[in-house]
Amino acid sequence: MSESLLSVARVEDGPERLRLCLTGELDLYSTTALDDAVVAAEGEKWPVLCLDLSALAFLDSAGLRVILRTQARAEQDGRRLVLRRGPEAVDRVFRLTGLERELEWVDDAPAPDAPAPGS
Repeated sequence: MSESLLSVARVEDGPERLRLCLTGELDLYSTTALDDAVVAAEGEKWPVLCLDLSALAFLDSAGLRVILRTQARAEQDGRRLVLRRGPEAVDRVFRLTGLERELEWVDDAPAPDAPAPGS
């Protein structure tokens, strides 16, 4: 089986937030690329990390696992993880698993002073 292609581009949306724009497929074969990018961002201590799924073509359970681990670490560190919606095929995975209600969704990267849900 060949490796899937995933591109992760960094976009600094100001001093308080970093957006990681995902393009391609987030699956078992490509989760390392996302995990490496997230760990690097976490080391830089960005208060808000946005995973932009708008150009993601495919997402499987391994990709979900990376997103959920990222969310857990963000909560532990007092930071926010927000997700920008992807195409229907990607959004459907979140709806079917019930995770759509568990994660924070934005139309775009949030303003730095935007309160976290439940604050």
